[in-house]
Formats: sequence, structure tokens, C-alpha cells
Amino acid sequence: MGIFLKFGLSFQFLALPCVCDLCPADEFQCSGVTNECLPMVEVCDGWPECFYGDESNCQDYTCLPGFIKCDDNMVCIKETAICDGNTDCLYGSDELLCDERICPDGFLKCDDNIECLETQYFCDGVIRNDFTFGCQDGSDEGNCSFGMTPTF
Repeated sequence: MGIFLKFGLSFQFLALPCVCDLCPADEFQCSGVTNECLPMVEVCDGWPECFYGDESNCQDYTCLPGFIKCDDNMVCIKETAICDGNTDCLYGSDELLCDERICPDGFLKCDDNIECLETQYFCDGVIRNDFTFGCQDGSDEGNCSFGMTPTF
């Protein structure tokens, strides 16, 4: 890092001391001029937020807890994005082999074997739309007994 100073008809570069480690330990520091700080969840997420840095060396990056790497070994996605019906990984690797889908703790599988939904949304009496949570196939509101609790 430095500045250019004008001396007569010429410019001279004056190096300034590096102001390193500007970010808290739980954030990522971008390389380059801005040294911008990013939340760690934005590192290797497939969307470059820094001019250079947050999407480089992802093959060696270990995903944060609750995240998993796509088959291309370059992008980390939330575990709950696996088999959710939306392609998040290159070539759709997160939507393959969905019959074998095992939902994380606190989630249940919808009847379509694609989505995992938080248990709190099963038998809540709400049909899914653009503003509510639920299985696309409506199975979160089936198999409900008296008292609106799931019977799985």
C-alpha cells in the first residue's frame, strides 16, 4: 500500500506501512486496496464479494459447520440446501441421489423426498405460498392428528 507524490514533473511512489488484520477473527479480510471485511459464510459461496480473495483457493477451504461442499469442491452450501428442489451447485450435484436424502436434526423429509423442512412447520395449519414455509407438495399438512402434531 502506498501513495504517489508529485515532485516537479515526476511522480514518486511512497510506500506506507501495511495496516494488516483489520478484520475481527470471525471475518474474512479481502485482498487488495479496500481490505474489506466479510462474514465467513460469504467465503467460497460461489459469489465473489471481494475484488480478489474470497473465491480463491476454495478447493483447500473447509466449510463452516452446517455447510457442505458441492461435488466441484469449490462452493460451500447450507446442508439444508441439499435436495431442496433448487440447484445450488454447479451441474446440480446438490439435487442428485435425493431418494437417499437424510434430513438434519430438527428437520423432516417431505413426501416428495426432495425437501427437508423444519419440524415446526409440519402440521401448523398453513398451506405453503410465496410468504410461508411448507413442503411444495403439501405433505407437511397431511398425516396430522387431532391437536396439529405430526404423526410420522
